[in-house]
Amino acid sequence: MELLSRVEELLLLSVIELRENAYGVTLREKLNDTVGKIHALAVVYVSLDRLVARGLLDTVMTAPEPVRGGRAKRTYRITADGLKVLNEHYELQQKIWKNAPALLGISG
Repeated sequence: MELLSRVEELLLLSVIELRENAYGVTLREKLNDTVGKIHALAVVYVSLDRLVARGLLDTVMTAPEPVRGGRAKRTYRITADGLKVLNEHYELQQKIWKNAPALLGISG
């Protein structure tokens, strides 16, 4: 089983949610909103590069924006392997947290 860091997990989930708008800046905004903490753009890009290198994400360059000097954007898509790892990660978390309420004294 391949383990994910919390940032990697959140980025994979954000890529799924943002679909064609999943590029560095929007992913950083989603991560910051979700966690309530400011992450440097470099942290996001290092994590994204690591996920691409591991085959969990693919990248696609968009056409340049239709304004003068418009730039192309690198967007991200989750791969089949990325979905598999994310599902395994979810199942592991469910298993780990199964007995947490009793262990933490939370009534459920």
